[in-house]
Amino acid sequence: MEEINELVKELEQKLEAAKKVLDQYEAGQVEQSVAFEYIQALNALSSRISIALGDVIRPVYLKIRKAREQRNIRELGF
Repeated sequence: MEEINELVKELEQKLEAAKKVLDQYEAGQVEQSVAFEYIQALNALSSRISIALGDVIRPVYLKIRKAREQRNIRELGF
């Protein structure tokens, strides 16, 4: 979970930087390719966060699924 918190902090920082670059792009101060690099970096970070969340959620989901299966087996009388 600590990894997720660190990734979220990194995301916040990169979002702020991306906002500044996008403002500069709109003002004609940087090229589109520079702004696009920031957007790609945000997408990559978003993927890392999704993977980290999946790593946290997956074990909980598996426990819930196992408990449901066991309950269903008991309800069937086995």
